[in-house]
Amino acid sequence: MIRMKVGVTRKEATGRDGSTGATCEIEVEIPGGTPDDELLRIRDHWLEFCESAVDEQLDRHRERDSAPPPPPPPAPRAPAPSHRESRRYDDPPPPSRGRRDPEDPPADDRSAPADGRQLLGWAAKQDPDAKGLVIAFGKKQGYPPKIVDWDDDQVRSAYRYARGRQGRR
Repeated sequence: MIRMKVGVTRKEATGRDGSTGATCEIEVEIPGGTPDDELLRIRDHWLEFCESAVDEQLDRHRERDSAPPPPPPPAPRAPAPSHRESRRYDDPPPPSRGRRDPEDPPADDRSAPADGRQLLGWAAKQDPDAKGLVIAFGKKQGYPPKIVDWDDDQVRSAYRYARGRQGRR
């Protein structure tokens, strides 16, 4: 038994400072007593097959590269402005009446961590490190053992507790 491997590889430059390529490789088994002229005929047949397969693939690449890009998706519609957004940007801000709108977060929670990962990062950056304080608080409250598994309310509670305890150490 004779194994014959025939292959064609071609790479072409593209107009976008790159290149594209295609490869075809075929391995065939031929009986051992096959005459040389038959071997050459078989080789030429599969070589021609591989060349046309590579040409077709490169043509598909060229067609795809020359096709106009698809249109961008439509821009999302902006929601209607709320009463707070309806004023013009050059208008002075309204005077403060000493109270917040109900949807505003408390001023001290605006930089609060949003999840367990952020809470761990915040705690590690404190001087002194507040990770132990946060972990101990979670244990006392019966929170899951991994801080990253805590829900939003648990994260907020631990953050407020640790922030309040920071100055008392």
